[in-house]
Amino acid sequence: GRLDASNVTSAIDRWSFTTDGNSTDVGDVVIGRNHHSGQSSKTDGYISGSYEQGPVTLAIDRWSFSSEGNAVDHGDLAVQLGTGTGQSSETHGYHSGGLASSGGYRNNIQKFLFATSGTNNATDIADLLVARAVYAGSSSTTHGYSAGGNTGGVNYQIGMDKFPFATDSNATDVGDCDTSTSGSAGTSSLTHGYIAGGSA
Repeated sequence: GRLDASNVTSAIDRWSFTTDGNSTDVGDVVIGRNHHSGQSSKTDGYISGSYEQGPVTLAIDRWSFSSEGNAVDHGDLAVQLGTGTGQSSETHGYHSGGLASSGGYRNNIQKFLFATSGTNNATDIADLLVARAVYAGSSSTTHGYSAGGNTGGVNYQIGMDKFPFATDSNATDVGDCDTSTSGSAGTSSLTHGYIAGGSA
């Protein structure tokens, strides 16, 4: 990938789900960055926000799954945050939680439209139950989920919360993780959310 002075890459790499093999470089994001969140519609990939190392940005970038090529500017977050996570509904991307470059853990849930006509800035619609960063996110067809994470220093979260896609409402408590963790990865099946790894 192409590295800038901060060793931040702008490359978009892709690999096949049907054939084992290495990834290939298929394009560039508009702004190379790290500590950002990712979202997916049926047709496009998105990244949003960033934190510290490399450019600090509000930008939301979008690229097409159907053709190789560079990302385009899709819009901006309402609140600049990084090290949060992303969730996705059928129609919207969500950027939730994270750290502001000005300092402090945040509980903002921001939402932007996937529609590709024009610019689609995010709006700050609701709050997570706990302000957190570097946590695991997952998505069902109806809700976005947050699990684990850091709330400051070595204060790792055990809690899980969820927010609805149908209404712009605050998150509610749904249970606890088996272990309090930070920096975990989150994934989703059709019926379950998963949190894997991290610092305990």
